[in-house]
Amino acid sequence: MKKTNFLTVIFIFFLLIVMISACTESHEDTYEPVATKNINNIKEDLNKYATKLVASTNNNIFGFTVKEPSPTNSDYLILFQTSDPNLMADKTADKDKNPVAYTQNIVKTAAWDAKFCTQELKSIMTKYEINYVDGVLRDAKTQSNQAISLCANPSNPTVAENLNMIQNMMEKMDSWK
Repeated sequence: MKKTNFLTVIFIFFLLIVMISACTESHEDTYEPVATKNINNIKEDLNKYATKLVASTNNNIFGFTVKEPSPTNSDYLILFQTSDPNLMADKTADKDKNPVAYTQNIVKTAAWDAKFCTQELKSIMTKYEINYVDGVLRDAKTQSNQAISLCANPSNPTVAENLNMIQNMMEKMDSWK
């Protein structure tokens, strides 16, 4: 069986969240779909948040783009660029063949998640009833994904449960290797 690298696992994780969120019904009668809300206000708040995040990194992260949800995906996506080698994932990472690089990639992804998925972002998500905002850190030169953060709205229990379930599945999948 061919072993997947860490970025492939993260990509699969992202796809699982998208699929589960598309199949999950809201349990709240008052839930208003993102499409009917003022998207300009949402984008403005997400742009302000991303601007602050970029400034907090001394511009090691730059050139962000906020992407609106599509009719088939209710997630917002914020793409960031970086040229900082310290933020780049090691392509040689493999749990068995290169465990040091594998662990370093996990640490970098966890650090990106902590930097991106803050209480401030979660407050914006709660304000607009956004289920997920995905933060992708890309190599500015190659446009390859270096780290992905999937931020779930803590005020929507179904969304938080889905994210927890997916994280548990990913841990089990990792142990199957």
